[in-house]
Amino acid sequence: MKQIESGGSSGRKRRTMVCLAAILMVLLAMSCSGCRSEPNEAVNVLMGKDRVPPRLLGLKAIAPSQVRASFDEPVTLVSGSHQPLDSRKSNHVVIALEQALEPGKSVRISGTVKDEAGNRMSFEGEAYGFNPRMPEVLITELTSDGTPKSPDRTEIAALSDGNIAGMCLCDGIRTDFVSWFVFPDCEVRKGDYIIVCWDGKWSSPKPSVHVFSAKGNPSQYNGIQTLYADPSVDSDALDCVIYANHEGTAYSRFGSQAMQNRAEAALEAGIWRLAADDGELTGLDAVNSRAATATRSISRRMPYLDSDSAADWYVTVTGGSTMGADNTSEAF
Repeated sequence: MKQIESGGSSGRKRRTMVCLAAILMVLLAMSCSGCRSEPNEAVNVLMGKDRVPPRLLGLKAIAPSQVRASFDEPVTLVSGSHQPLDSRKSNHVVIALEQALEPGKSVRISGTVKDEAGNRMSFEGEAYGFNPRMPEVLITELTSDGTPKSPDRTEIAALSDGNIAGMCLCDGIRTDFVSWFVFPDCEVRKGDYIIVCWDGKWSSPKPSVHVFSAKGNPSQYNGIQTLYADPSVDSDALDCVIYANHEGTAYSRFGSQAMQNRAEAALEAGIWRLAADDGELTGLDAVNSRAATATRSISRRMPYLDSDSAADWYVTVTGGSTMGADNTSEAF
């Protein structure tokens, strides 16, 4: 009798536990029925609700009157300063502008989006005008040890016809720079040169040389200059050059943590390559700037090829800077 009673009691306990578990699952399912925006979407109650809001990755003009807002997950635009062209859930929201935005000009975009779990995030930022006629360009020469008589300059060669309005030159990279310059409306033809004069004045008598003044002083011995199609955070990179004093040893021979970070970002973005296939980026992978002066420029070798590496570059002889002309000087 005692064994029978013990077994009966155990069975009742098991049945009670099963009933309680079933009730718990029903209650959990009911409490999570509003967790997702899709009523028929399966919910893993053990994982809990997504409570992380979406994150804005960038605003970029994709047409004269259209701006694309990119997020790290599918979103829906709830409200905003401009109307969306497409309300379907996507990582991108295309926004319509009331009128076409000129290249190089900016507009403030703001709004609120929500993800599939209902998490909301308000965003605000600038989008820059779309330029459908951006020419093919390359950075071809620079000086970074300037004097009042020979200020620091960056030379850019136009390899095709077009307009450089909105093009952006950074002393650094787009997400981490010391100085930058956004070009105004300017028509260029294949073979023209574009000169950015940093904190100084310089002129050229040639109509094929377009000179602009910019604020800032490029890093003297350890630096990076990058060229972008527009100032947007996620803009397409057009060219890049990294230079370093090969005698230095600090921060993998880049001289500072900031410079090392910028060089690593350029390598990760695919706009610079290692000099040797050893998998480790150091200042030895950059153009050797040790001998560069105000008149010994860092110059791209002729003909202008682009392997995104130090192999494309050399330092000219004293007085060999050829700003606004082909790089024909001998190496130092």
